[in-house]
Amino acid sequence: MFLEQLTLLASLTGDPMQRVATYFMEGLAARITKSWPGVYKALHSTQLPSIMDILSARQVFFSVCPYLKFAFLTVNQAILDVMEGEKVVHLIDLEASDPVQWLALLQALSTRPGGPPTLRITGVSERRDVLEQTGQRLSQEAEKLYIPFQFHPVLAQLENLDVEALKVKSGEAVAVSSVMRLHLLLAKEERLGSLSGQNSSLDGGYGNLGGTRMSERVAPARPDGHHTSSPNTQAQVSSEERPAKRARESSEEADTMEQHSGDGGYNAGGQSGEALSEESPSSRDKGLCNDEKDRHGNNPAYPTTCNQDRARGESSAEMGCGPVERVLCMLRSLSPKVMVVVEQESSHNGTTLLERFVEALHYYCAMFDSLDSTLPQQCLERVTLEKHLFGQEIKNIVACEGVERIERHEKLERWRKRMESSGFSALPLSYPTVLQAKQLLQSFACDGYRLLEDKGSLTLCWQDTPLYSASAWHA
Repeated sequence: MFLEQLTLLASLTGDPMQRVATYFMEGLAARITKSWPGVYKALHSTQLPSIMDILSARQVFFSVCPYLKFAFLTVNQAILDVMEGEKVVHLIDLEASDPVQWLALLQALSTRPGGPPTLRITGVSERRDVLEQTGQRLSQEAEKLYIPFQFHPVLAQLENLDVEALKVKSGEAVAVSSVMRLHLLLAKEERLGSLSGQNSSLDGGYGNLGGTRMSERVAPARPDGHHTSSPNTQAQVSSEERPAKRARESSEEADTMEQHSGDGGYNAGGQSGEALSEESPSSRDKGLCNDEKDRHGNNPAYPTTCNQDRARGESSAEMGCGPVERVLCMLRSLSPKVMVVVEQESSHNGTTLLERFVEALHYYCAMFDSLDSTLPQQCLERVTLEKHLFGQEIKNIVACEGVERIERHEKLERWRKRMESSGFSALPLSYPTVLQAKQLLQSFACDGYRLLEDKGSLTLCWQDTPLYSASAWHA
């Protein structure tokens, strides 16, 4: 019934509701046809956006909308506020997808009274080319601005990130940036649940481009930079074979990187480069929560979240020692002066299709309506943006279940609970941050954007619909 009604509305060049209906229709059709893998593959094998499509869509998104600018501005200003007077600053970017954010920060630091600090940026990504390009661009800019700088690339999946790979040194003031990154870990929690409940393959249901798995065919292209990566498909191996296999892979990867880029690091101002770090094979099979508790002993200042959650009766699926908590525990152990989290402000992680359908329909109608304020309905750029970014998100939310459903956005209140349960404390965003965010919205030639302040956090809305939230935390 839903599908039949949507076909009457669908149009790529119509009003916001008609355009949204197009992608919900495609999502429902994909959900139905995945019961017949051959039919699904024939219909959808050519629908994945190319890298150039994604880059073009992202460029449009950044230039015509305030959403990414709001995210970058908020993170940068929060860092500048807490790092005032610090001589050595270490920034950890959990998704180093674009140097634009940090170029603005470099400019701000270069004019700081007393001179810029020694700056180190650790970029975490699953894509080697992104790390190389980001490191080179930032190093060039830092050299022009006479900022002592080093870029430390870490090639790793966030859920498997080893705290040692970050190489945080004594005396460094640490800041963490997470722009639309943490919600992707929620799908990994689902994968762990399925692996514990059945004899699954190691890839947890994520196929490569040669396969026909639903997750790959509708995996979303994210607004923060590029297509969401999935783990490589692997044959199931025994626990005895696994360490040796991983060691060989890490050795081959390191050799390739050394041949390609020398020391693998990118530096300016006299800082020495470092080899590109990868996730430690020995750390992948152990939970970081337990590892961190062993390292910190019985220190009451360190959050023993697993036991706390059990005492409150919360299930491991909701707030237990899953990938989100392990990553937050690991970051908390670094004692960051600030961690800024920007996420989509909506509940797209419901257990039923109807719940997700209604939430997503409300959210993306507002998003598409906001695009009409700056891009004409017949504009090719708008079609590119909606098709390759938001259309892919909609189809993933509607068409997929279990580990295949990657886009699992949750509201700020839920992230507050996760952060607090991992030992973080809220850090109210400063008045300069709020003022700059308001000035950003005023620079757009429409009056539909709204900024809400609540408990020291900021939420960017279109009319009355919250779309993106930003909150700051400290250890």
